[in-house]
Amino acid sequence: MSQGKYPARNVDDTSLEIGVTSSPVRAASAKSGNSVAGEILITLAKVNRVVLRENDRVTMLDAVCKILIEHRDYIYAWVGLIGQISEKVTLAAASGPTCPFMNSFSLSPDDSSRRGPECAIEAIRKGIPFLIDGTEDEEPCPECPTRREYPHRTTLAIPLIRDRKSYGVFVVHATGPGIFDQQEQALLTDLGDNISYALEKLEADEQRKNHLEEVMLLNEITRVTLESTAITEALPHLAVQLQGALNADRCDLALWSDQRQEITSVASTGSGTTTDPVACPLSEGVAAVLVANRPVPCGPGCVPIRAPVPSGPFIMGMPLVAHGDPLGAAFVTFEDERPCMQCDLNRARMIAGHIALAITHTKTVEANTKRIQALLALHETSVDLAGHHDIKGLLRAIVVRAGKLVGTDMGGLYLTVPNGLQMVVARGVLEPFVDRVLPQGEGASGQAVLSRKAILIDDYATWEGRSPMYADIRVGAVIAAPLLWKDKVLGAFHVEHPSANVFGPDDIEIVSLFAEQAAVAIANARLIYNTETARKELELGYTATLEGWVRALDLRDQETEGHTQRVTDLTVELARRLNVAEDQLEPIRRGALLHDIGKIGIPDAILRKPGPLTEDEWKIMRRHPQMAWDMLSPIEYLRTALAIPYGHHERWNGSGYPLGTKERQIPLAARIFAVVDVYDALRSDRPYRRGWPEERVIDYIKDHNGTSFDPEIAEAFLAMVSEQ
Repeated sequence: MSQGKYPARNVDDTSLEIGVTSSPVRAASAKSGNSVAGEILITLAKVNRVVLRENDRVTMLDAVCKILIEHRDYIYAWVGLIGQISEKVTLAAASGPTCPFMNSFSLSPDDSSRRGPECAIEAIRKGIPFLIDGTEDEEPCPECPTRREYPHRTTLAIPLIRDRKSYGVFVVHATGPGIFDQQEQALLTDLGDNISYALEKLEADEQRKNHLEEVMLLNEITRVTLESTAITEALPHLAVQLQGALNADRCDLALWSDQRQEITSVASTGSGTTTDPVACPLSEGVAAVLVANRPVPCGPGCVPIRAPVPSGPFIMGMPLVAHGDPLGAAFVTFEDERPCMQCDLNRARMIAGHIALAITHTKTVEANTKRIQALLALHETSVDLAGHHDIKGLLRAIVVRAGKLVGTDMGGLYLTVPNGLQMVVARGVLEPFVDRVLPQGEGASGQAVLSRKAILIDDYATWEGRSPMYADIRVGAVIAAPLLWKDKVLGAFHVEHPSANVFGPDDIEIVSLFAEQAAVAIANARLIYNTETARKELELGYTATLEGWVRALDLRDQETEGHTQRVTDLTVELARRLNVAEDQLEPIRRGALLHDIGKIGIPDAILRKPGPLTEDEWKIMRRHPQMAWDMLSPIEYLRTALAIPYGHHERWNGSGYPLGTKERQIPLAARIFAVVDVYDALRSDRPYRRGWPEERVIDYIKDHNGTSFDPEIAEAFLAMVSEQ
């Protein structure tokens, strides 16, 4: 059967391209009514609570699927995540009756394993929700494994996208047609957005954690280097650090001998280790890693493996090279089958580089006191930079610290812009050049960026590559280094000295190491800034959602139209008058906005009744504070705002509801709101009565001062009203 395309409308009337069978999507009439809307919102609130609370990706996704199956008319819910490198989608979480289902499928049309759920593939490829209505005998997904078990299912696939990055797909299946009406589609799409945000946040948390682990690892390598007096003492500790950093089952370190032209194992840790050194000529076995001069993922059939490294399902060999000189090789072994992930290679490359430097330092520790002192200063600088979250302060600290490492107070820092490098911090003779842009490739910093490594210029005044922008500047020695993070150029910095020929190889090495730490610090500061910005944007989104709920409730309960905004403004004003702390005003404002949200569960026949309510109807009406509690308490963001929706009908003398609390047992926010709410309600016209004159309302508040209202709050409110 051919597949057609029909437009669907989201709740904000934006068009969604939805794939369906040849019949249009039917409205799910069985789900009409406010009770269903409330049920959907409560389910969504429970799911969002899990999304916001869980810090583990698998636990969060499993809980989401389970809640949807338990509380909605779905038969199956699952989440597939896209791999880090391949175009494979792997099943990450699922809930529902057991049915045949593939654990992974490919998005690449050239991959023979692509055969899988078409709904999920289309949603990911097009970046929009994909709906299969299930109204015909045939479906457009004959290869889907759920089709055999549920041939007439309805399916909604929602892509998980955040800032143009696709994390995977969120899919729910149900039996029978028309299950997903526009409202439910919109809410599930919102849920997909929340899941995407949570996945982005978890990814950012993992990156921060990895950065912190790498900094701690480098600090530990530095510590081992400084505390060891012989290479044989340092290498076993370095092997332990490498094994732990890559979560490997075994780690072997071998040293290269130029004199003997062979590589010899000197340290092993983990399963199956031996202490006997074994030599391997350059032309054989593990020495091939030194020939490749790069990290090499290999198995028993790739690079010939002989002692000292045993065969295993996955072995990674890394050359230990410092200053272009081969020092040896490191090998990590994994007992379980695992793919060669780029993140493992990147971390291995970084660690191997620092182990090689550690070996070099340890070999010359007694004769190189200056270098050890420089490393200590670098460690202190790394700790100092790690504490800077303000980007402007961090950039200046980088320039200051870099100068101290090599004994100068002159330097500058550039950040990458589209047409070159823009100077953002300068000390010394370059201060007038702040905000100027250095064209690409010009000057010492431009050359450092092009070469992606630190460069040393003994006398900048006579250097042929100097920038015309600095033609009138007289400086001597210069070291410039690029700021690289994950193969991205963040910028560059340089240190300079008025005299020529004052920097040496040790200085350029320590500046290079510092540049790595500085780049990580800048990247972390930007990540923290972006995370805080995202948090503020999310808070604005929550606020807009709350105001949307209120508008929807006002439209439903037309007799109170405008009431919510008026009482919200008056409540915040009165709270300020009562010297409520500024950080408590926002929860009070949210609570005032949502004070009647529980009425979403009250039938229209009662809520919009033009005359007085019967006793039975009042019993139902008095349930709306509890409904508000049930609806909002699972949402962590709104817990601090619950005092008003739950307690604004409590009375000072204990005659209120739902709990009958009295006096100061009633939360302050609820006591403030109670006076404002009654004031506005009595002044407003209702179908069964005209609004009271203000004098009569004020007399009412005075008469009930000390019975219905907190005396101090009532007096403050009356004083505020009289001044207006």
